[in-house]
Amino acid sequence: MPPVQRSSTAGVTLVEVLVALVLFALISGAGFGILDQILRTQTRTEGRLDRLGQMQRGMYLLSTDFGQARSGTLSWQAGDEGVFLSIARSAPETDAGWITLTYQLRDGMVSRDVASASGDPVARQPLFDDVSAIAWQFYDPGVGWIEEWPPADATREPSQRPLNPVAVAATITLTDDRQLRRVATLPSEPR
Repeated sequence: MPPVQRSSTAGVTLVEVLVALVLFALISGAGFGILDQILRTQTRTEGRLDRLGQMQRGMYLLSTDFGQARSGTLSWQAGDEGVFLSIARSAPETDAGWITLTYQLRDGMVSRDVASASGDPVARQPLFDDVSAIAWQFYDPGVGWIEEWPPADATREPSQRPLNPVAVAATITLTDDRQLRRVATLPSEPR
């Protein structure tokens, strides 16, 4: 049988249309899969970057606050509501020239409470969330790292004890058992 000749004005056959549709569907499906994977990766990356940014801001504030601590103002208290660490730091933009900061773990979040020199609350700033514990250590050059401040040191007279520790270490345990540690130095005092 001789080959069938088609007219140049004839259309495409049904088989050709179906093959084109199948190829288009395969390419579209692959493209959608790639796009979906990119969007999921972007969402996970943004979440991690937000968490990393939160940690970096918190660590920066810890270092900055302790680096501007006023002499003799660091106090540490353990109570029923957790551990509180308070300092007064320089704040030239305020009328008094200083503010009081209190760090506390409350409901899985470490917060930084800011109060004016008169003691009036100004702001509460969340620093870290998903926290299971926070531990503070204080470096006394005569003793080393200790767990509470001021030191309960019977061997030295109160007048010989430093007003502030040389450094403060914060160890923050996250709910996934990872730990963050920051050691911040305090302004030097005449010794």
